[in-house]
Amino acid sequence: MKKQDPMVCSFNCSNTYEELQKRCSATLQTKITIDPLASVNPFTEFDNMIATLKADPANPYPLSYTFRQCEATCNAASTLDRSSREVIYYNQAFLDGIKGPDTKVRWAVRCIIAHEIGHHFMGHTLPSTPAGDSNTRRKRERRADFFTGFVISRFPGATEQDAIEGILSLDPQSYRPRDAAEEKFSIYPTLQNRIAAVKEGFKAANNPKDPLRIDMFKKIDSVARIQMARNGRSSIYHVIDFKMSMGDFTGAKQLTEELLLKPDFSDKGQLWEYKSIADQQLGNLAEAIESQRKATELNKNNMDKLERLQLLLDNGSPAQKLESSEIKKRLESRQIQQKIDTKKLKQKTGRIQ
Repeated sequence: MKKQDPMVCSFNCSNTYEELQKRCSATLQTKITIDPLASVNPFTEFDNMIATLKADPANPYPLSYTFRQCEATCNAASTLDRSSREVIYYNQAFLDGIKGPDTKVRWAVRCIIAHEIGHHFMGHTLPSTPAGDSNTRRKRERRADFFTGFVISRFPGATEQDAIEGILSLDPQSYRPRDAAEEKFSIYPTLQNRIAAVKEGFKAANNPKDPLRIDMFKKIDSVARIQMARNGRSSIYHVIDFKMSMGDFTGAKQLTEELLLKPDFSDKGQLWEYKSIADQQLGNLAEAIESQRKATELNKNNMDKLERLQLLLDNGSPAQKLESSEIKKRLESRQIQQKIDTKKLKQKTGRIQ
């Protein structure tokens, strides 16, 4: 039986898992780079958020998530990638469109990031989490909003108003649901209910006797320890993603080359792909192809990596174009088979029900 895809949780958007995996790969993120002179840098705010999430300043366990820009999500979304890394995607154009002074924009960006971390934090994105009905999904959104208020309250000088800036960045004219009647059929709460959830989280964090505050701190430490043991390498990918987002492809390439020399680094397939992306952006097609070929060899069942190799080869020599054509046929055959398998699974599930 086909394994269930991880859940996709977003700030206020509709994306499927397959869509995000297809359109939000590290390959595509290089199309947009962050203005180095921008007053509010989402990567900087993300790092601030992770630092703030520690239950105790002496806690040595960092929370590690992959943070990446992607135009496919209309604002921000959280899910797992195909390597089971916990990823947060954000839309740079949406962040650029937030109006107001830098201070207001900075709080809004922090709130949006905190909301998506909250979904990961509470296990909403795990494949084992059932999709749930509209009511269940709304509760998850409110919990992530509560988490936002809780985290924002820990920033020095933060106010309740600062904590709701993320929600206020959403357009009230186009936001749905508009009222309680529409909310019953939506996976999102109304703006009023979301603001209320954020405020609840903010107040709980500032009350040392609040049981929710105590439980949240315990969970922060627990999740941090698990992530450190399971996914410590994510922090390395975060650095590479940051360099690429800033247009520093030379720096990204140098870092991947250094890491590839380390025998104890387990996920070298991903490193080879990062190197391939950097080489492509630097105009080194031959090196990009060879690096992607190694990434594909180390991840034989990963069709995304194979497809990227096919696209690179299609820009190469006549012999490489021929190889690209053969790979394309294999990919198309695999896609057809997947559709057949999916159809059979649906038919089987229907009979069981």
